[in-house]
Amino acid sequence: MTTLRVLSYNVRGLRDDVDALTRVVTGAGAHLVVVQEAPKVFRWRSRCAELARRCGLVVVAGGGDAAGNLLLASVAVRVHATKSVRLPLTPGHQFRGAAMAHLSFGGAGFTAVGTHLSRVPSE
Repeated sequence: MTTLRVLSYNVRGLRDDVDALTRVVTGAGAHLVVVQEAPKVFRWRSRCAELARRCGLVVVAGGGDAAGNLLLASVAVRVHATKSVRLPLTPGHQFRGAAMAHLSFGGAGFTAVGTHLSRVPSE
C-alpha cells in the first residue's frame, strides 16, 4: 500500500525565510502541500510557481484566484479537475477562498480542499 503524505503550511505571503520554508517542505516529503497565505496580489502566479519549483512540486490550484489558498503536488499525484473560488467578502475583513482539486494517488481517488478559516464567528 502506498501512503499519501499531506502537509499543510501557512507561508505568510512568503514574507519569512523562503530557503527555510523550502527545506521544511522538501524535508517532509509530502505528495500534496496545502498552503495558506500564498502570494495573492502582485505577481502572484510567478511567485506561486517559483515556490512550487523550489519545493520540487507543481501548482495544482489556487493562489490569488483562491484568496491565497494554494495546492501544490508532486508529479506522483494525478490531477483530474481543479477549481479556485472566492467566498463572499464580509465588509471590513479579508477576502476568503478555497483551492480545490479532484486527484488520485496510487490508484485511489480523493478530493483536496484548502482554505484559511477566519476567526470571525459570522464568517
